[in-house]
Amino acid sequence: MKISEIKIDGQSELKDVSCHVLGARDIVSKSGHVAYLGENSFELVTKDNAIPFSIDDLSDCKMVTDFINRHYYCLAEITSTSSNKESGVIFLHFVFFCNCKRMGRMPLILSENALQYLFKFWKVDNKVDKVYAHLQEQFELTNGLESCFAFESSEKNIKAFSNVEQTENDADEEDDEDTSGEKSRVLVLHGKSIKLYVTLRGKAFEEKLYVERVIKNSNRKPANLMLGIGSLEFTDTGAVLSLNAKKFYDENKGYLDLWNEYSEKEGNFILANARAVGLITLSKKSLSFETAGGVYVGVSDYERLCKLISDNSYLVFADEKPVYLEDPDMTWKEYDDYQEERRRLRIKPEHGTVVKLLRKKNGGFVLDLSQLSLPDSRYVYLSIYGDEKQIQRRKDARRRIASGESANRSLGLILEGELPDVFEDTKNRVKVDPLSSFVAEKIFKNPPTETQKNAIDIALNTPDIAIIQGPPGTGKTTVITAIIERLNEISNKKTVNNGQVLITSFQHDAVRNVIERLSVNSLPTVKFGKQEKDGEEDRTKEVIIEKWCTNYAEALKNSNPDLIQSKDMRDLAKAYNFYQAYPSDSKAVEFLECAKRLNNEQALNEIIERLLEEYSQNVSNDKNDFIDFVRRLRVTKEGFSDDGADNAYDLLQELESLGLDRKKRDIEWLLSVLEEASDCFDNEPNDELLNELVKVKKFLLGKCMPRITYSEKKANHEITDIYLALQEHLKKRENKEIEILSELLKEVEGNSDEVERTLNNYLYVYSATTQQSEGSEIKDAKGVELWEHPEYETVIVDEAARVSPIDLMIPLAQGKRRIILVGDHRQLPHIYNEEVLESIDVSKLENLEMDNIKKSMFEYLLGKAKKLEEQDHIPRTIVLDAQYRMHPMLGNFINETFYAPHNESFTSPLEESFYRQGLYKKPVMWVNMPNDKGPERKEGTSRARDCEARCIVELIKKHIKSSEGKALSYGVISFYSEQVRLIKRLLKADDELKEYQDKVKEIRVGSVDAFQGMEFDVIYLSVVRTNKKDPMYTDLETRKQEPVDFSILSQDEIELEKDKKALKIYRDYKEQVGLQNYGFLISENRLCVSLSRQKKLLIVVGDRNIFCEGKWDKLAEVCVPGMWKLLRLCEREGVVVDGT
Repeated sequence: MKISEIKIDGQSELKDVSCHVLGARDIVSKSGHVAYLGENSFELVTKDNAIPFSIDDLSDCKMVTDFINRHYYCLAEITSTSSNKESGVIFLHFVFFCNCKRMGRMPLILSENALQYLFKFWKVDNKVDKVYAHLQEQFELTNGLESCFAFESSEKNIKAFSNVEQTENDADEEDDEDTSGEKSRVLVLHGKSIKLYVTLRGKAFEEKLYVERVIKNSNRKPANLMLGIGSLEFTDTGAVLSLNAKKFYDENKGYLDLWNEYSEKEGNFILANARAVGLITLSKKSLSFETAGGVYVGVSDYERLCKLISDNSYLVFADEKPVYLEDPDMTWKEYDDYQEERRRLRIKPEHGTVVKLLRKKNGGFVLDLSQLSLPDSRYVYLSIYGDEKQIQRRKDARRRIASGESANRSLGLILEGELPDVFEDTKNRVKVDPLSSFVAEKIFKNPPTETQKNAIDIALNTPDIAIIQGPPGTGKTTVITAIIERLNEISNKKTVNNGQVLITSFQHDAVRNVIERLSVNSLPTVKFGKQEKDGEEDRTKEVIIEKWCTNYAEALKNSNPDLIQSKDMRDLAKAYNFYQAYPSDSKAVEFLECAKRLNNEQALNEIIERLLEEYSQNVSNDKNDFIDFVRRLRVTKEGFSDDGADNAYDLLQELESLGLDRKKRDIEWLLSVLEEASDCFDNEPNDELLNELVKVKKFLLGKCMPRITYSEKKANHEITDIYLALQEHLKKRENKEIEILSELLKEVEGNSDEVERTLNNYLYVYSATTQQSEGSEIKDAKGVELWEHPEYETVIVDEAARVSPIDLMIPLAQGKRRIILVGDHRQLPHIYNEEVLESIDVSKLENLEMDNIKKSMFEYLLGKAKKLEEQDHIPRTIVLDAQYRMHPMLGNFINETFYAPHNESFTSPLEESFYRQGLYKKPVMWVNMPNDKGPERKEGTSRARDCEARCIVELIKKHIKSSEGKALSYGVISFYSEQVRLIKRLLKADDELKEYQDKVKEIRVGSVDAFQGMEFDVIYLSVVRTNKKDPMYTDLETRKQEPVDFSILSQDEIELEKDKKALKIYRDYKEQVGLQNYGFLISENRLCVSLSRQKKLLIVVGDRNIFCEGKWDKLAEVCVPGMWKLLRLCEREGVVVDGT
């Protein structure tokens, strides 16, 4: 800033004062301070030299002399010089400062509000460096020798600000007052167009200068500015927080280091498996098409490869070996460094041709190929690209957190339970009310509980992170939707608001579960990223958008009946435009038939009839334009239920009329799919058929779009006249609003791709799985480059306890304002590689034990959030304490068994009458299937029990046939995948259930892992495990079998905590004995989920003897206390019956 640009009261400055340079001096620098030498003798001290001068006007001279004698500090600037250089005349601008203080280095931290204001003020699009440059230009002055700046403040404040960099030892003993947080301690810096309001923040001797506000200069000019000698250095809160986080991780080993090591070890395991697979030899002579899709190819060393390669893996066909196969000693870190260097040098990655391995079959692989040939290559090997991409995303998230580059720069500190420097005034932060009447009415069927309101309050007002633990049925998803609705309500509608909130989870199903209940601003919430599952195409986004379009179009038409008339006009225009583009006789007939249907004037009708007769004689019955038929093909459940089978049949008839060669593979597939769809008049199409219909539609649209052919025929002017007359007639019945709505309806009904692109610009909420939150699709929607990272004001993670720490850090690194974790660590745990964890040397990591490592990150952060609460007294954690899903008898059982022991109790407030199901008088029943009914059998690594499966199918038949049970929903849970497959097969094969197929399709049969977050009226639980002998223990090293040692199991675990070695022996023995005799039943997390999915009735089918007879009674009480207690509940308050 120039001295002449300082805004100051006119009495403290003199402008354009004529002066004479005394002696011959070169004028190089034009600014500096003025020194008084004697009567009318002064000196302008610049950085290059001192220029002596006198003042021509005596009154000006007297004013300057008076100011200097009163100890004002004077700066001056040569604004111009005389055209006659030899005259020595210069013109000076003087500014007088009432005080001058040596302030030293002044590091100023810009608040987020100040920074955002300056971005807009200088229009620099979030470029921080440009803001810093502008600020230096605005405020930096010079006294000729040193940098300085203009400011206002009190004497007391000046002392405090000038001591900002003192250490505790340097401070004056008498100035020991801690005035942190005093709003009166304000320094105002004056620039040429703006002012900065600076406050001191922090504890004594750790205070920082903080720019709270930026104000544009007004007409008022201060009279008494002071001059600070020192340099201004600008930074922002984000940069400071980043520096603090980086410094912490440079000085400490913490949570991120554990997962850095885990990731490196995991990479080594991936390389080891890829090397074990090695180069794959395929037999080109054995190629054949598979009826279920794909190409079969024989494989050498099939038995060995089967154990190393899973279905849905990918194979690479390439001319070069990957570097990790060339160098068998290369570690993952070395491979990662190698890849990083290639990226830095912008060397294009060599992926070769990648082909999906659909499944393994009879000595060979079924590959996803459309031709009976393999890609040309020298080598075939297992692709690790997918694993590499996942590890890279995880690593990048951890790096950004540790270096303070995450959206919340202090996230790294928060993960360690450390409070970051607080720059914002928390006392003055505006508190957001948890609920508005609108949100309460929209989201809650019943009035929300106080705890639910408190949970929403905590989530909205947290300064960083909120943890909401929700036991089964306590309304976690409802709370999430209420939080999102409130965030949308309080958001600034004047700014761009697309993608302000990310809702994410580890599994696609969990994401779908939330977004299906969301409708923010009456718009759908779409899921970005696709799920690969059993070869089916993931159409979650398309289905959601098509369903919204259908509903929106219906709502438009219902509220605007005149739109039907507008549709007539669109049909007429469409037919006319087709005719104009291709003025054939057939197109003329199509237009005239449409015009005839819409016309009601006699004179015009005669012309239409005449032309129809003329053109119809020339039109062949063979049509080759199927576009309308193809477009009418329905590919969603909602659309198909209307006229899907009819439209499929029409298209099939048109195709068959062409005499197509059915021996061709594509034609056979095409006709078979349409035949199957044509037969679905009374049945709902399954997902597999809908996926095939999508492919058919895409195929035909590509093949059958009408090609414009150039013809000598010209459009008939009479047809044009008819069109114009009818258009005028129809327009008379329309107004402008209807015309606009008509165009909207046209887009919504016929252009879902454009609707999707438009929605991306208006959706407040985006959703994706944790990995795909860094995918290209969601980055494109957010408008960020592929190498950049999307950021959100709020990140919400549902089922957070199920997300592994390495994956959870990806979306956590994207949350800028608040991170909300919703989950329950008492239910299903996160998945990790036990072998990888056991290979980590925990002793090298500070303050971490293996037990802590196995915790979910949700549970880990729950503890850290409570630590933060103790420091700043801001609530961040809460447990939802009222469940409404289950019958109170079962709700109380779940609470007392799994939650109350951890001080996380909840209630079941609804009356028992609310949960009556009519099938039985009690809400819980045990169907006893003793060992003599049939043993369990092993199938690979899984197990099954036929008698239990048959019993469950019989119960289902009985229940769905009954008047009491026909309207209920049903789910079947087992701990074993083979039992799940067996029950599914029996349900499908049962002849008595054929007439109830629609109901059977609604029955969910699955493993425990597939049921978290779900609920059904009735749940059947298949136990599978049974035994007719006493429980035994097998030593893992000697493989010797012996009776269970109850002297070990009878010890008091709490007492053993004093002796860690004895405690480990006890826990290891208990785990092994339990696993060998009960399998997956020993997992309290899985048991908690499996026993809490029912709303009205839980039916357990299994051998009760292994939980209550003889030694089994003692063993069950220790190893599977949940099942042991459940059997007692059935005996005491429920029903126990013998199975058949």
